[in-house]
Amino acid sequence: MLRALDHRLNEFIEDVRDAQDIDRLKDRLAHALSGIGFDWFGYVGLDRPLGSSAPSSELMGVPCVSINVGPPEWVDRYFEQAYWDEDPMMLESLRTTLPFRWNKMLEEETLSLRGRQILREAAECGLHDGFTVPVLDHGGKIGLLSVSSKEPRDDLDSPLTSSVHAVHLLSIYFHAAVQGLVVNSQNPLPKSILRPREVECLQWTARGKTAWEISMILKVSERTVNFHLGNAMRKLGVYNKTHAVAKMLVTGVAAL
Repeated sequence: MLRALDHRLNEFIEDVRDAQDIDRLKDRLAHALSGIGFDWFGYVGLDRPLGSSAPSSELMGVPCVSINVGPPEWVDRYFEQAYWDEDPMMLESLRTTLPFRWNKMLEEETLSLRGRQILREAAECGLHDGFTVPVLDHGGKIGLLSVSSKEPRDDLDSPLTSSVHAVHLLSIYFHAAVQGLVVNSQNPLPKSILRPREVECLQWTARGKTAWEISMILKVSERTVNFHLGNAMRKLGVYNKTHAVAKMLVTGVAAL
């Protein structure tokens, strides 16, 4: 199972690196998700000012990127009614960076009547359960990938299950690819943005090596490795090593 997931993820990384348009990205993500049992997905890209103290609902605005593979009646209704302003999943994504399951939200006493109505209408259109993965990058841009299956699943309760973990990784690469095409198309990253040592540290990170293991391989201190990784994350405008690897690959700055 894990080997199949690794193959699916590696295949997706290769595909999105060469994708020239959003339709191609959407097709490749649909293919990758279908292989792990998810039939529908929705992605939205949002801009949120870092450090803003405004309420979540005031930060939402109209999604600047929207990509959907799901029940047409739900997609149409969602945008016709401007549900994003009060969508519990959208609002929750501004409060957490961890994947969260939809049906757990129905158990929250603080969920508004409008929020319950939106979740109920989604279920009536076939979106009974699923989960959402928020991805936040250094520039304040938020990507939300929501996935759902036509049939009930009992393996979505923990973020440590293989299915949730796989979707989490796919969401990071997909968000980086979308931002590369849509947001940064007029300002592509130069291949020289990273120093050779920074690229090397990210390449070993992509192979699953820890900072300490990389320090042993490169014969430098662990502190030096973390210094290079920190510089790479800052230059690429991301918050973590996984996102840095994803952005390095999908933007073509360097390969593995």
